[in-house]
Amino acid sequence: MVLPGLVRFFLLLGLLLGVLGAAPSSSAQPAKGTALAKPPYAPLTVTTAQARSGTLLPSGGGLTLNRTRPAALIKLPKLRAWSMTVWIADRGYDMSTPDLLPAYVPDVRVTTDPSKNFAFEERRSVEALSSGGTPGKANHVNRGGDTWRLAFDDGFANFTYGWDMAENQSLNVTTEDAVEHQVLMGFSLAADAESTAPPGNVTVYFQVVDLLDAEPTVRITSYRAETGFLGDTTDSNVLLFSPVIEAPELPQPQYPNYTLPGPYPDWPQFKPHSDAGSGPTAGMFGNFTDGNFTFVVQETAGADSLVTRALGKSVIALALAGNNTVFEATSWTHINLASGFRKYAVIDGLKPDTNYTFWIYDRDRLVIYPPALFRTKKPGFRCPLMLPTAMCPGIGYASPVADVQPGGQKYLTDIPDQFANVIAENLDTFSMSLTAQACGRDMYSYVSTCADCYDAYRVWVCRMVLPQCADADPAPFENITTLPTAPHVVPRSTDSPRSSAISYPYEYSELLPCIAVCTEVDRVCPLNLQFICPHRNFNANESYAFEGRKNGVNDGQARNGRPSIDRFGNRWCNV
Repeated sequence: MVLPGLVRFFLLLGLLLGVLGAAPSSSAQPAKGTALAKPPYAPLTVTTAQARSGTLLPSGGGLTLNRTRPAALIKLPKLRAWSMTVWIADRGYDMSTPDLLPAYVPDVRVTTDPSKNFAFEERRSVEALSSGGTPGKANHVNRGGDTWRLAFDDGFANFTYGWDMAENQSLNVTTEDAVEHQVLMGFSLAADAESTAPPGNVTVYFQVVDLLDAEPTVRITSYRAETGFLGDTTDSNVLLFSPVIEAPELPQPQYPNYTLPGPYPDWPQFKPHSDAGSGPTAGMFGNFTDGNFTFVVQETAGADSLVTRALGKSVIALALAGNNTVFEATSWTHINLASGFRKYAVIDGLKPDTNYTFWIYDRDRLVIYPPALFRTKKPGFRCPLMLPTAMCPGIGYASPVADVQPGGQKYLTDIPDQFANVIAENLDTFSMSLTAQACGRDMYSYVSTCADCYDAYRVWVCRMVLPQCADADPAPFENITTLPTAPHVVPRSTDSPRSSAISYPYEYSELLPCIAVCTEVDRVCPLNLQFICPHRNFNANESYAFEGRKNGVNDGQARNGRPSIDRFGNRWCNV
């Protein structure tokens, strides 16, 4: 039998995403007193095997709710400790009536009441001691308060029963504590659903996980505070980086054979692996490090945007949002002053001078990272994206190193020879000067080594030879009252380049490097090298970006004031 295309897609999606789930949440709220008035039910049953495997349900392509079938009654097996996650995959509402959006959020209620009519009684807060609640105990209720209402947040809702997250163990210790729950999901549950349910369809997925007997491969979605990192944009592309996947300590050269890595170092290669730990829920809550990140980019104000449809926390909606990814890789990088393995990707097909939102989620660990924003460059932007290389693992932005033809590839994976040769020559010369002293034997610092000095110099020379392009007339940052309020941009012509030893193929506007790029070399290198940065009170602003006259602050590093870029895509200097 040939399955319909949509069914085949969701079956594949379930395999691709692994076993979806969610971290325990305290967002469930006690339901008000209501009684359902006989709407057409879609009866569903979750089996013990499905709860142990964390199967994505329904298996045939999602649960569709509408006026004809506005509700579903889901019966669960007897479980002592379990979690349920609900995702809205799509809202079929009409954008011409945005006020209807709240109506497209299903009402989801969980009860231990075995009554078939699913009547609800007035309950106090599930965390109130008078209701038998135990604050911080994953919404478990010992007595009374047997019905809960789930609260959605950007297309996501979850519920956890009988599990102590702090102690990572069940609150119900005997088999007699197992409870047969029911879940009611639908529109207008307290009224005539056929007349008050919104027009159109809403597609919902859910997952139930037996927290005591789950299979080792089961994962439960978690949400992290750190965001991905915006490399840069062209007028139609964006380069995005994941958070650091892993940052193993690199071997340090030792005296007397103190050898620096040279212009083309052999950085470690990323080897996917898992770190599931041990215990009944080991690995469920995001302990994977395989870095299987997916990047999702959508126009911020678009009619089909996850932002507009308030689905930014639904892993199913993220999985359904496709992108034209033209390149992706995982390698050792030094992006945003942090070394380690990152995955990065180039997304094509974007509109010029347009606001976008991007999300990152990890298919292995089922970790979703908060959205961040960016704006593409204006039409006619000529500089291609220069991706990280072994020579310059910290470069990940648009640079004037090649002239991109209309319709041509707008990213480079290798540094053109005329620029790579300059960088290599400078690194070799610096290495000879640095190793003239007894590196590894004679200490010049308690915190820095010759290897640290050489790494900092690599960052500096790569940015000197490979400048970052910017729009010629960048707009000031919106709603920013603290300095800086706009990017530090200077025009560069073919007759007056940044360095007289290097020529670039066309005029461009340069986003100046943060002065921290220079002062970091000065800070970690021996004094006898006499590497000196320009002074802020004299001519430093011709070559570097900074704010104020006091050294060591507002230099582009987060530890010294405002970082070079924020989650809204405001970048004021290059670091």
